[in-house]
Amino acid sequence: MSAAVRAMSGEPDLDLGIAPDRLLPAREPAEIRGAGRDDVRLLLQERDSGILRHQSFRDLAEILRPGDLLVVNRSATLPASLPARDGRGVALRIHVARRQGPGCYRVEARSADGLSPAEHVPAPGAQIFLERGHGERLALEVLRRASPDSRQIVVAVEGARSLGPWLAEIGAPIRYGYVTRAWPLEFYQTVFAGPPGSAEMPSAARPFTLSILASLRRRGVRVAGLVLHCGLSSEEVTGRLADHFLPPEPFWLPQATVRAILETRAGGGRVVAVGTTVVRALMSASPEGRLVPRRGLAGAVARPGADVHLIDGMLTGLHTPRSSHLAMLEAFAPPGHLRDAYEAAIERGYLWHEFGDMHLILPGVRRA
Repeated sequence: MSAAVRAMSGEPDLDLGIAPDRLLPAREPAEIRGAGRDDVRLLLQERDSGILRHQSFRDLAEILRPGDLLVVNRSATLPASLPARDGRGVALRIHVARRQGPGCYRVEARSADGLSPAEHVPAPGAQIFLERGHGERLALEVLRRASPDSRQIVVAVEGARSLGPWLAEIGAPIRYGYVTRAWPLEFYQTVFAGPPGSAEMPSAARPFTLSILASLRRRGVRVAGLVLHCGLSSEEVTGRLADHFLPPEPFWLPQATVRAILETRAGGGRVVAVGTTVVRALMSASPEGRLVPRRGLAGAVARPGADVHLIDGMLTGLHTPRSSHLAMLEAFAPPGHLRDAYEAAIERGYLWHEFGDMHLILPGVRRA
């Protein structure tokens, strides 16, 4: 499908004409390779013109204006990767996406080190076994695939038991092959972390530090929170986004955050979503354009032409081609502007993924 046809159909451009092998992954946390979590670069882009500026994340308070509001995801990350064995005794790992109901979970089977998908998706009726100290073993029975084309499966836990104690005792943070070594769970928590529930870190908020928050307060920039428990991001979009399995995710938007958003807009400030999860939650809480406090499942998917009038800007990481996250960015900036931004990021050696550099899309950058 050509870019022109995509634009007319509302189908996002999930490739941006960029080959994935051109991207530089962040292989370790920023505080390991630099001076702190906030020691990352910030690619600043004007929403309408596409004009770019290369800055540091530590410039964030000076980029924003007094009266602006950042909305952040307060979900804490779980140690959602569990060592397991299949019915033949072959070692693997399962990544737990989320609880579906009592003793029922949506998971993905991975290789023994967890860095790549399992060679075969376990079939309905197959069993997966968890093991921990004193020879205790727990059986998970595969019920079905989460969707026909998904690698994720739905499993029933023996005795309808909770996986919570197993995650706490033998779980580890989910990591992928571009990360060179295992890091403790605290490296996958943000400064805003509150209620636990995310399989993967809401990583757009990772560079924030207490120092950054203090500078924002001095500038007159407010911060408000919501909770959306992130699932797994390991499945790329292979065809049309409309045909891709994008499971809903539990979220909670409190009254205080709704009030802060409405006050900010009424006062002429800008509402900036910190991460695609925040965009999804706010869209799901305003299905008819009116934002209300809500608790439920976020199923909204932003794409070109989506109504994001409650959100003026977006702070996010750099996303790989064929990821659904790019569709959300295209609700804020045309594919051509995003392509220019990503080409500039590649030329400057920006780093991708959860430990990488940041991208801020704002209206009115030239006047900031």
